[in-house]
Amino acid sequence: MIRTHSDQNRDRKIADTWAKYRAIISIMMPIDPTTTHRITLELIPDPEYGGFTARIPDLPAYGEGQTEEEAIADLREAIRGYIEAYGVEDALSRINTSLEIRQVDWDLAELARG
Repeated sequence: MIRTHSDQNRDRKIADTWAKYRAIISIMMPIDPTTTHRITLELIPDPEYGGFTARIPDLPAYGEGQTEEEAIADLREAIRGYIEAYGVEDALSRINTSLEIRQVDWDLAELARG
Protein backbone atom coordinates (compact mmCIF):
# COMPACT_ATOMS: atom_id res chain seq x y z
CA MET A 1 0.00 0.00 0.00
CA ILE A 2 1.39 3.40 -0.97
CA ARG A 3 0.96 6.02 1.71
CA THR A 4 0.49 9.59 0.58
CA HIS A 5 1.51 12.74 2.39
CA SER A 6 -2.14 13.36 3.30
CA ASP A 7 -2.35 9.84 4.84
CA GLN A 8 0.70 10.59 6.95
CA ASN A 9 -0.72 13.95 8.02
CA ARG A 10 -4.05 12.34 8.96
CA ASP A 11 -2.30 9.58 10.91
CA ARG A 12 -0.12 12.12 12.71
CA LYS A 13 -3.16 14.27 13.55
CA ILE A 14 -4.99 11.25 14.99
CA ALA A 15 -1.91 10.24 17.01
CA ASP A 16 -1.44 13.82 18.28
CA THR A 17 -5.10 14.12 19.23
CA TRP A 18 -5.05 10.76 20.98
CA ALA A 19 -1.93 11.68 22.96
CA LYS A 20 -3.23 15.14 23.81
CA TYR A 21 -6.68 14.14 25.00
CA ARG A 22 -6.04 10.70 26.50
CA ALA A 23 -7.17 10.79 30.08
CA ILE A 24 -6.09 8.45 32.83
CA ILE A 25 -8.53 8.62 35.71
CA SER A 26 -9.17 6.66 38.85
CA ILE A 27 -12.67 5.64 39.87
CA MET A 28 -14.07 3.80 42.81
CA MET A 29 -15.62 0.63 41.46
CA PRO A 30 -17.46 -1.77 43.76
CA ILE A 31 -16.45 -5.31 42.83
CA ASP A 32 -18.31 -7.02 45.63
CA PRO A 33 -20.75 -5.77 48.29
CA THR A 34 -18.10 -5.57 51.03
CA THR A 35 -15.05 -4.20 49.24
CA THR A 36 -14.29 -1.19 47.06
CA HIS A 37 -11.08 -1.09 45.02
CA ARG A 38 -9.40 1.92 43.42
CA ILE A 39 -8.96 1.01 39.77
CA THR A 40 -7.19 3.05 37.12
CA LEU A 41 -8.90 3.17 33.76
CA GLU A 42 -8.04 4.78 30.49
CA LEU A 43 -10.42 6.92 28.46
CA ILE A 44 -9.50 7.15 24.80
CA PRO A 45 -11.34 9.67 22.62
CA ASP A 46 -11.99 8.76 19.01
CA PRO A 47 -11.09 11.90 17.01
CA GLU A 48 -12.31 10.42 13.73
CA TYR A 49 -15.77 9.12 14.71
CA GLY A 50 -16.40 10.73 18.10
CA GLY A 51 -17.16 9.02 21.37
CA PHE A 52 -14.85 7.26 23.78
CA THR A 53 -13.40 3.87 24.59
CA ALA A 54 -12.80 3.01 28.25
CA ARG A 55 -10.48 0.22 29.31
CA ILE A 56 -8.50 -1.10 32.23
CA PRO A 57 -4.96 -1.75 30.96
CA ASP A 58 -4.55 -5.20 32.55
CA LEU A 59 -8.06 -6.57 32.03
CA PRO A 60 -9.45 -7.74 28.66
CA ALA A 61 -12.64 -5.67 28.92
CA TYR A 62 -13.63 -2.55 26.99
CA GLY A 63 -16.50 -0.09 27.04
CA GLU A 64 -17.64 2.35 24.39
CA GLY A 65 -19.97 5.32 24.41
CA GLN A 66 -20.68 8.72 22.99
CA THR A 67 -19.70 10.31 26.32
CA GLU A 68 -17.09 9.46 28.93
CA GLU A 69 -19.86 8.43 31.32
CA GLU A 70 -21.44 6.08 28.76
CA ALA A 71 -18.07 4.47 28.02
CA ILE A 72 -17.41 3.96 31.75
CA ALA A 73 -20.89 2.48 32.28
CA ASP A 74 -20.35 0.13 29.34
CA LEU A 75 -16.95 -0.87 30.77
CA ARG A 76 -18.56 -1.66 34.13
CA GLU A 77 -20.95 -4.04 32.36
CA ALA A 78 -18.07 -5.67 30.47
CA ILE A 79 -16.18 -6.16 33.75
CA ARG A 80 -19.28 -7.68 35.35
CA GLY A 81 -19.38 -10.17 32.48
CA TYR A 82 -15.69 -10.91 32.89
CA ILE A 83 -16.14 -11.52 36.62
CA GLU A 84 -19.13 -13.80 35.96
CA ALA A 85 -17.01 -15.83 33.53
CA TYR A 86 -13.67 -15.93 35.36
CA GLY A 87 -14.33 -14.84 38.95
CA VAL A 88 -13.43 -11.80 40.99
CA GLU A 89 -10.15 -13.34 42.16
CA ASP A 90 -8.95 -13.63 38.56
CA ALA A 91 -9.93 -10.03 37.82
CA LEU A 92 -8.17 -8.74 40.92
CA SER A 93 -5.03 -10.76 40.20
CA ARG A 94 -4.74 -9.17 36.74
CA ILE A 95 -5.05 -5.56 37.88
CA ASN A 96 -1.64 -3.96 38.34
CA THR A 97 -1.89 -1.58 41.28
CA SER A 98 1.59 -0.12 40.71
CA LEU A 99 0.82 1.10 37.20
CA GLU A 100 2.98 3.96 35.98
CA ILE A 101 1.77 5.96 32.99
CA ARG A 102 4.22 7.86 30.81
CA GLN A 103 3.74 9.80 27.63
CA VAL A 104 6.37 9.46 24.94
CA ASP A 105 6.90 11.32 21.68
CA TRP A 106 7.22 8.67 18.98
CA ASP A 107 6.91 9.00 15.24
CA LEU A 108 4.66 6.03 14.47
CA ALA A 109 5.34 6.25 10.73
CA GLU A 110 9.08 5.99 11.41
CA LEU A 111 8.54 3.02 13.73
CA ALA A 112 6.56 1.28 10.98
CA ARG A 113 9.48 1.71 8.57
CA GLY A 114 11.79 -0.03 11.08
